[in-house]
Amino acid sequence: MDPQNSTLNELKSEILADSQLFLAKLQAGASDGELNAILDRMKQRNDLLIAIYGLKLQPEFWNILQSRLANRKRKDIIDTAL
Repeated sequence: MDPQNSTLNELKSEILADSQLFLAKLQAGASDGELNAILDRMKQRNDLLIAIYGLKLQPEFWNILQSRLANRKRKDIIDTAL
């Protein structure tokens, strides 16, 4: 197997897993800090995609995730910092 393809597939899989985690945490009422940490991790991986392969995620992908975060209702947030 080509190591370059392996790394590309790993990055794509990690971004996909993080996007699923983001949506699950959003649904569960995670804090803004938790959700932003996931987004930051995804952005770091996207930066690697750009640097290594010249590929990047579509801007619409980021728009969807950021608007989901911005538009959630405050009552949906569960305070877990007791």
